[in-house]
Amino acid sequence: MKCIFNIIKKIFISCFTIITFNFMIVPLNITIPINLYTIGFTYIFGLLSLPFFSILIMFFI
Repeated sequence: MKCIFNIIKKIFISCFTIITFNFMIVPLNITIPINLYTIGFTYIFGLLSLPFFSILIMFFI
């Protein structure tokens, strides 16, 4: 039960960090989409994945 709670907590924190990062990066006119891929990468790699997504969006879109 505790393991399931920790997984749900990390997924919620991942979603929250993506939303907060989107609010901070709005002046650069970049938004990171909130979908299963970005939540999964943020769940696995943490905050290091958010600048990676920003660079990808900036150069390839």
